[in-house]
Amino acid sequence: MGYTDTVINPNQVIMKLTGDAPRRIAHILKAGEQRLERETFDVKIDELKKTYEYCLSVISQIEKLDDEKIQMELNSLEMTKDEMYAKLEDVVCHAKSDLSSELADIQLMYCRKLEHVLNHLENLDMDLQGKSDAKCLAAEYAIDHAVHSLKYALYAVLLAAKAP
Repeated sequence: MGYTDTVINPNQVIMKLTGDAPRRIAHILKAGEQRLERETFDVKIDELKKTYEYCLSVISQIEKLDDEKIQMELNSLEMTKDEMYAKLEDVVCHAKSDLSSELADIQLMYCRKLEHVLNHLENLDMDLQGKSDAKCLAAEYAIDHAVHSLKYALYAVLLAAKAP
């Protein structure tokens, strides 16, 4: 089974079927023609769907989870976060392009700032309800950020697909 790629050049838009399209950066500049590899986007969208479904599942069951299960979820997310930080830091330091490095740095900076805010909430002089409300507000803003990020992703794809 192949994957559909969109090949875009100033003169035409061609849909073609390829064998095993490699999973790599979203676009490749080659011989004056820009080729958007749809499989890359499909992989990222699939990752987004799985994460969304997982989040919904946990949130829908949150009141049924005991403290031990909540802690297990937190530990799992901490490990995932640490892996993500390591990958982003690697891209920042060793990216083949300045743009990749800059984009990874922006993502890393946002994640660290949100983590700082969440950690800061633990030290605030508030009652438990106030801290809980503040953490819910942080979650709401993180969701807003995810929505905006998805819209920017679509915007960037459309800009890349638009003939120069």
